[in-house]
Amino acid sequence: MSGNNIKKVIFIEDEDVIIDIYKMIMEKVDRDDIEAIFCSDGQKAIEIINDNPGCIVFCDLCLSGISGESVLKKIDTGLIKKIFIVTGYITSAIINKEVEVIQKPFTIDQILKKIKNNC
Repeated sequence: MSGNNIKKVIFIEDEDVIIDIYKMIMEKVDRDDIEAIFCSDGQKAIEIINDNPGCIVFCDLCLSGISGESVLKKIDTGLIKKIFIVTGYITSAIINKEVEVIQKPFTIDQILKKIKNNC
């Protein structure tokens, strides 16, 4: 399969325990045409997102360093297929038509469904 057919799912999270949960979820996806990218640094995430048009992004709102909200402001959202903010907090600043909020704690099935419905 060529690299152009690979769908990218980018997880931006700075808590190791949540990253481990995302990795477990991706094992359950069990599709060769989906690649997961994990990033704990918001600034690096901006580069990764902008280099992967058509990706799906799961971004924690509260990151160390640059916030998830700042990440959203600095990326080209027109190139992204879907953005999910994963958070225990909700602010009106992040709720818009381009972003879907997933409340923490989330379920494995909830994230699996989002991936399967958008890839």
